[in-house]
Amino acid sequence: AQAQAQAQAQAQRSSMPFKPLSAETIQNYRDKLFIGVNFVRINPPYYAEEVLIPLLAAVKKYWQNPSASPKGSILSKQAVLFAPDGNTSAIESAISQLSKTQPISRVKRKKGLDRASADHSIDISSTQLTGHIGSDKSTPEIRTDRYGKFEKPIIENVVFGVYDPDTLVASLIIDAYDPKRGNRNVLLDKRFGSMGSSIQSHGSRGAVTVMIFAANFTDID
Repeated sequence: AQAQAQAQAQAQRSSMPFKPLSAETIQNYRDKLFIGVNFVRINPPYYAEEVLIPLLAAVKKYWQNPSASPKGSILSKQAVLFAPDGNTSAIESAISQLSKTQPISRVKRKKGLDRASADHSIDISSTQLTGHIGSDKSTPEIRTDRYGKFEKPIIENVVFGVYDPDTLVASLIIDAYDPKRGNRNVLLDKRFGSMGSSIQSHGSRGAVTVMIFAANFTDID
Protein backbone atom coordinates (compact mmCIF):
# COMPACT_ATOMS: atom_id res chain seq x y z
CA ALA A 1 0.00 0.00 0.00
CA GLN A 2 2.85 2.37 0.82
CA ALA A 3 4.55 1.65 -2.51
CA GLN A 4 1.27 2.27 -4.34
CA ALA A 5 0.78 5.57 -2.55
CA GLN A 6 4.32 6.65 -3.44
CA ALA A 7 3.76 5.71 -7.07
CA GLN A 8 0.51 7.70 -7.16
CA ALA A 9 2.21 10.73 -5.59
CA GLN A 10 5.01 10.53 -8.15
CA ALA A 11 2.54 10.27 -11.00
CA GLN A 12 0.68 13.32 -9.68
CA ARG A 13 3.90 15.33 -9.46
CA SER A 14 4.94 14.29 -12.95
CA SER A 15 1.60 15.39 -14.39
CA MET A 16 1.82 18.92 -13.00
CA PRO A 17 2.03 21.41 -15.88
CA PHE A 18 5.30 23.19 -16.55
CA LYS A 19 4.76 26.90 -17.16
CA PRO A 20 8.11 28.42 -18.18
CA LEU A 21 9.02 31.86 -16.93
CA SER A 22 9.57 34.67 -19.39
CA ALA A 23 13.08 35.49 -20.59
CA GLU A 24 12.77 38.93 -18.96
CA THR A 25 11.86 37.43 -15.57
CA ILE A 26 14.79 35.03 -15.72
CA GLN A 27 17.23 37.75 -16.75
CA ASN A 28 16.12 40.12 -13.97
CA TYR A 29 16.47 37.32 -11.42
CA ARG A 30 19.95 36.45 -12.67
CA ASP A 31 21.05 40.08 -12.51
CA LYS A 32 19.89 40.50 -8.91
CA LEU A 33 21.31 37.16 -7.81
CA PHE A 34 24.70 38.01 -9.31
CA ILE A 35 24.74 41.35 -7.48
CA GLY A 36 23.73 39.64 -4.22
CA VAL A 37 26.46 37.02 -4.40
CA ASN A 38 29.13 39.65 -4.99
CA PHE A 39 27.69 41.86 -2.25
CA VAL A 40 28.52 39.09 0.20
CA ARG A 41 31.96 38.40 -1.25
CA ILE A 42 33.39 41.89 -1.60
CA ASN A 43 32.49 42.98 1.96
CA PRO A 44 31.35 40.11 4.22
CA PRO A 45 31.36 42.17 7.46
CA TYR A 46 29.17 44.83 5.85
CA TYR A 47 26.70 42.19 4.64
CA ALA A 48 26.52 40.80 8.17
CA GLU A 49 25.89 44.26 9.62
CA GLU A 50 23.41 45.51 7.03
CA VAL A 51 21.50 42.32 6.26
CA LEU A 52 21.99 39.56 8.79
CA ILE A 53 21.88 41.48 12.08
CA PRO A 54 18.54 43.19 11.26
CA LEU A 55 17.26 39.87 9.94
CA LEU A 56 18.20 38.13 13.19
CA ALA A 57 16.26 40.72 15.20
CA ALA A 58 13.18 40.34 12.98
CA VAL A 59 13.25 36.55 13.13
CA LYS A 60 13.64 36.51 16.91
CA LYS A 61 10.69 38.85 17.25
CA TYR A 62 8.62 36.62 14.97
CA TRP A 63 9.30 33.46 16.99
CA GLN A 64 8.35 35.22 20.22
CA ASN A 65 4.77 35.38 18.89
CA PRO A 66 4.35 33.64 15.52
CA SER A 67 0.58 34.09 15.51
CA ALA A 68 1.04 37.86 15.34
CA SER A 69 2.26 37.60 11.74
CA PRO A 70 -0.22 36.71 8.99
CA LYS A 71 0.03 33.13 7.81
CA GLY A 72 2.02 32.99 4.59
CA SER A 73 3.64 36.39 5.12
CA ILE A 74 7.18 37.01 3.90
CA LEU A 75 8.46 37.15 7.48
CA SER A 76 6.80 33.87 8.45
CA LYS A 77 8.37 32.13 5.43
CA GLN A 78 11.77 33.63 6.16
CA ALA A 79 11.59 32.64 9.81
CA VAL A 80 11.09 28.99 8.86
CA LEU A 81 13.79 29.19 6.19
CA PHE A 82 16.39 30.95 8.31
CA ALA A 83 15.56 29.74 11.82
CA PRO A 84 13.51 26.51 11.83
CA ASP A 85 11.57 26.00 15.08
CA GLY A 86 12.97 29.27 16.39
CA ASN A 87 16.59 28.09 16.35
CA THR A 88 18.61 31.14 15.31
CA SER A 89 22.04 29.53 15.72
CA ALA A 90 22.68 29.40 11.96
CA ILE A 91 22.06 33.14 11.58
CA GLU A 92 24.28 33.85 14.56
CA SER A 93 27.10 31.68 13.22
CA ALA A 94 26.83 33.39 9.80
CA ILE A 95 27.14 36.80 11.47
CA SER A 96 30.15 35.64 13.46
CA GLN A 97 31.90 34.13 10.44
CA LEU A 98 31.24 36.99 8.03
CA SER A 99 32.28 39.57 10.58
CA LYS A 100 35.76 38.00 10.59
CA THR A 101 36.02 37.27 6.85
CA GLN A 102 38.28 39.34 4.62
CA PRO A 103 37.03 40.61 1.24
CA ILE A 104 36.87 37.96 -1.48
CA SER A 105 37.30 38.65 -5.17
CA ARG A 106 34.14 39.07 -7.24
CA VAL A 107 32.83 36.23 -9.33
CA LYS A 108 32.35 36.97 -13.01
CA ARG A 109 29.08 36.30 -14.75
CA LYS A 110 29.43 33.81 -17.61
CA LYS A 111 26.84 33.29 -20.34
CA GLY A 112 27.71 29.61 -20.76
CA LEU A 113 27.16 28.92 -17.06
CA ASP A 114 23.81 30.72 -17.28
CA ARG A 115 22.87 28.47 -20.20
CA ALA A 116 23.99 25.29 -18.44
CA SER A 117 21.98 26.34 -15.39
CA ALA A 118 18.97 27.02 -17.60
CA ASP A 119 19.21 23.56 -19.16
CA HIS A 120 18.97 21.89 -15.79
CA SER A 121 16.31 24.20 -14.34
CA ILE A 122 14.05 23.49 -17.33
CA ASP A 123 14.76 19.77 -17.07
CA ILE A 124 13.91 19.73 -13.36
CA SER A 125 10.73 21.75 -13.88
CA SER A 126 9.44 19.63 -16.74
CA THR A 127 10.31 16.22 -15.25
CA GLN A 128 10.05 16.89 -11.48
CA LEU A 129 13.63 15.75 -10.86
CA THR A 130 15.26 16.96 -7.65
CA GLY A 131 19.00 16.29 -7.95
CA HIS A 132 22.01 17.08 -10.09
CA ILE A 133 21.65 14.32 -12.67
CA GLY A 134 19.55 15.31 -15.68
CA SER A 135 16.89 13.22 -17.34
CA ASP A 136 19.46 12.59 -20.10
CA LYS A 137 21.91 11.39 -17.41
CA SER A 138 23.99 14.55 -17.77
CA THR A 139 26.07 15.86 -14.87
CA PRO A 140 26.83 19.52 -14.11
CA GLU A 141 30.20 19.05 -15.80
CA ILE A 142 28.64 17.64 -18.96
CA ARG A 143 26.07 20.45 -19.16
CA THR A 144 28.72 23.09 -18.54
CA ASP A 145 31.05 21.63 -21.16
CA ARG A 146 28.39 22.21 -23.85
CA TYR A 147 28.93 25.96 -23.70
CA GLY A 148 32.61 26.47 -22.96
CA LYS A 149 35.66 25.29 -21.07
CA PHE A 150 35.72 25.21 -17.29
CA GLU A 151 38.46 24.83 -14.72
CA LYS A 152 37.87 22.89 -11.53
CA PRO A 153 36.63 23.11 -8.88
CA ILE A 154 33.08 23.29 -10.20
CA ILE A 155 29.91 22.94 -8.16
CA GLU A 156 26.17 23.22 -8.76
CA ASN A 157 23.55 24.38 -6.28
CA VAL A 158 19.87 23.48 -6.72
CA VAL A 159 17.42 25.38 -4.51
CA PHE A 160 13.64 24.94 -4.42
CA GLY A 161 10.85 27.23 -3.33
CA VAL A 162 12.68 30.58 -3.14
CA TYR A 163 11.48 33.30 -5.55
CA ASP A 164 13.45 36.32 -4.35
CA PRO A 165 17.20 36.51 -5.15
CA ASP A 166 18.07 38.45 -1.99
CA THR A 167 16.28 35.84 0.12
CA LEU A 168 18.10 33.10 -1.75
CA VAL A 169 21.52 34.62 -1.06
CA ALA A 170 20.67 35.01 2.62
CA SER A 171 19.41 31.43 2.82
CA LEU A 172 22.64 30.12 1.27
CA ILE A 173 24.79 32.16 3.65
CA ILE A 174 22.76 31.17 6.71
CA ASP A 175 22.40 27.57 5.51
CA ALA A 176 20.16 26.61 8.43
CA TYR A 177 19.41 23.07 7.28
CA ASP A 178 23.03 21.97 6.74
CA PRO A 179 25.14 21.63 9.89
CA LYS A 180 28.28 21.70 7.72
CA ARG A 181 27.17 24.98 6.05
CA GLY A 182 28.15 23.70 2.61
CA ASN A 183 26.28 26.41 0.70
CA ARG A 184 27.85 29.14 2.84
CA ASN A 185 31.29 27.73 2.18
CA VAL A 186 30.69 27.81 -1.57
CA LEU A 187 29.69 31.48 -1.58
CA LEU A 188 32.75 32.38 0.47
CA ASP A 189 35.20 30.16 -1.42
CA LYS A 190 37.91 32.29 -3.03
CA ARG A 191 38.68 29.52 -5.53
CA PHE A 192 35.53 30.30 -7.49
CA GLY A 193 35.87 33.03 -10.07
CA SER A 194 32.93 32.38 -12.42
CA MET A 195 29.23 31.83 -11.92
CA GLY A 196 25.97 31.42 -13.77
CA SER A 197 22.38 30.84 -12.73
CA SER A 198 18.81 30.40 -13.84
CA ILE A 199 15.34 30.09 -12.32
CA GLN A 200 12.22 28.29 -13.48
CA SER A 201 8.74 27.65 -12.17
CA HIS A 202 8.17 24.26 -10.55
CA GLY A 203 4.84 22.48 -10.36
CA SER A 204 5.08 21.05 -6.86
CA ARG A 205 7.65 23.35 -5.20
CA GLY A 206 6.93 26.72 -6.72
CA ALA A 207 10.34 27.54 -8.17
CA VAL A 208 13.77 26.04 -8.72
CA THR A 209 17.04 27.95 -8.96
CA VAL A 210 20.19 26.38 -10.37
CA MET A 211 23.57 28.03 -9.74
CA ILE A 212 26.92 26.90 -11.10
CA PHE A 213 30.27 28.07 -9.73
CA ALA A 214 33.61 27.28 -11.37
CA ALA A 215 37.20 28.28 -10.76
CA ASN A 216 37.19 29.76 -14.24
CA PHE A 217 35.06 29.49 -17.36
CA THR A 218 35.64 30.54 -20.96
CA ASP A 219 32.54 30.94 -23.10
CA ILE A 220 32.41 29.46 -26.57
CA ASP A 221 32.00 32.38 -28.95
